[in-house]
Amino acid sequence: MDRATYELPEASSRQQQEQEKLIKEYELRQKAKSVVVPTDDGRVRQMLRQLGEPITLFGEKEMERRERLRRTLAQQEAVTAELPAVGQVVVQEMAPAQKEKFWTEGPMELKAARAKIAQWSLQRAAARIGSGKRRRDDPGERVSARSVRLSAHAHAKHITQQSSEIGDERPISGCEFSPNGSMLATCGWGGALSVWDVADNRQSRCWVARANEERCTDVVWHPSAQMLPQDVVSSIKGEHGVQGEGGMSTLALATASVDRTARLFSGTGKLLRILVGHEDRLARMAFHPMGKHLATASFDMTWRMWDVETGQCLMEQEGHSRPVYTVAFHPDGSLAASAGLDSIGRLWDCRTGRSIWTLEGHIKQVLAMDFSPNGYQVVTGSDDHQAKGWDLRA
Repeated sequence: MDRATYELPEASSRQQQEQEKLIKEYELRQKAKSVVVPTDDGRVRQMLRQLGEPITLFGEKEMERRERLRRTLAQQEAVTAELPAVGQVVVQEMAPAQKEKFWTEGPMELKAARAKIAQWSLQRAAARIGSGKRRRDDPGERVSARSVRLSAHAHAKHITQQSSEIGDERPISGCEFSPNGSMLATCGWGGALSVWDVADNRQSRCWVARANEERCTDVVWHPSAQMLPQDVVSSIKGEHGVQGEGGMSTLALATASVDRTARLFSGTGKLLRILVGHEDRLARMAFHPMGKHLATASFDMTWRMWDVETGQCLMEQEGHSRPVYTVAFHPDGSLAASAGLDSIGRLWDCRTGRSIWTLEGHIKQVLAMDFSPNGYQVVTGSDDHQAKGWDLRA
């Protein structure tokens, strides 16, 4: 019997073509996931230009442009093997790279501060590691730590709103609990600094002060902040805040502002000192856990470390290509972390001033950063809708 050749119906042929198209699209997406492309938008544009693609499309944002480059590389990899390897397109630098090391000589006060930080951080690190070893070797410690962790998780699942308070005439830009958790400090675009008593679910305002005529961008507590009793605060409260004397002038709070200054306040709202030096508005700030230094992040593409006792700027740290938005200190005080609108984070050794690690992975600006109390993890939050955890032991 002769074999006959039958052609597929037009509908079946079209379905087969659509299926093959979907399979190719799936394979392309899978291949695109393995493509490594830069996070810097300038380099992304250069790579697109080298590939003969438009460097930007109408209404295209940085994240979309990066995904288009990833897809283009995956497509060309599938077409020919003569192109450079995936993610290995050579970018011609606009200027020769500077290979010489350079530095700015710092004051003697910075050298002395680094020595104190090194001594203090070594003691803290030894205590933290010793505590970790005890938990590792003692079954009872492990059970206790596990029960605390599970209890915290259980409470987090049942978080409810306790109150809603008006803290400023304009949006609230920063808030932080005091070290003992009994007080809450808030600041806003209206320039108001408020401290609230949140112990026993009271949520009553202790005092409010005019921290700045411009917008405040952040507020932080000193690690050893001590608050006065409520009756004492009420008795010395004035029309525009509180004025303290003597022991009431102990540093407790710091605020950052768009007027390029940071301000230090006592626990009663008395202005103690104004830190001047940045060339553009401030974003976030952080106290060193030792309590003697304050770090401020600024849109002038630097972060600075200040001596809170003298008000001297000990260090002006560069390293970011765009504004620096956030800064944080390691619990031991040995490391500092900074991140900003250039989509990267950097880790700095406070004892030497060197940049020891670059956190690359976000594709949009990094707006939040903090260290874990365990000492070996740091987390970053970005405008690319992602929070990334980094292991310092890796």
